[in-house]
Amino acid sequence: MVEEKSEIDFTLDSAFKRLFKSTEFRFYQIAVLADLLKLDYDYVKDNMEYLDTEFIPDNNLEIKRSDCIIEIGKYVVILEMNRQNYRSLKASKLRYLAEVYNNVYFNKDGSESKKEVILVNINAFGVNRKSNVEYLLQNKDYEEYCPGMKVYEINIASNKKNWYNKVTLSKLNKRLTYIAMSKEPQEEIDKYVKG
Repeated sequence: MVEEKSEIDFTLDSAFKRLFKSTEFRFYQIAVLADLLKLDYDYVKDNMEYLDTEFIPDNNLEIKRSDCIIEIGKYVVILEMNRQNYRSLKASKLRYLAEVYNNVYFNKDGSESKKEVILVNINAFGVNRKSNVEYLLQNKDYEEYCPGMKVYEINIASNKKNWYNKVTLSKLNKRLTYIAMSKEPQEEIDKYVKG
């Protein structure tokens, strides 16, 4: 007997936002953030705060948005689900990162808040792309532009393929790859979770 597939596709924008903003999935959100930031689970649980994902920059009238922004102590994490790749995807996400950085890195009096802003692009496209990339924003001499900005590209489509090919995934990658597994039959999900 074949089990029904899940009705929820967490790679869809609204479902992804629900996954990362609903109290129903708080244990999952905390586990992902604790793994990402290498922080204690209880510390994340006690200190996470959701920030507004929409704002209008001072220099233009276009509203900027993201899927989810969470502040935990000195960290501000921007979570983005990307189902498709397009030419300006990376550039638009980096512009948004810079906008958030400018809004949280400086206090109202102009002093530095010393917040670290981390953009996490979770990509559900490109099965043959690199699974995970972490990079700092640097100039041509590999000098860091902004010590407080970091970007992670996590390709859950590639991680899913790797899991099927018996490649060991880290806890963080496995938790995020579950997003790509959400439309699989329940028996596949059970094997994935168990494995």
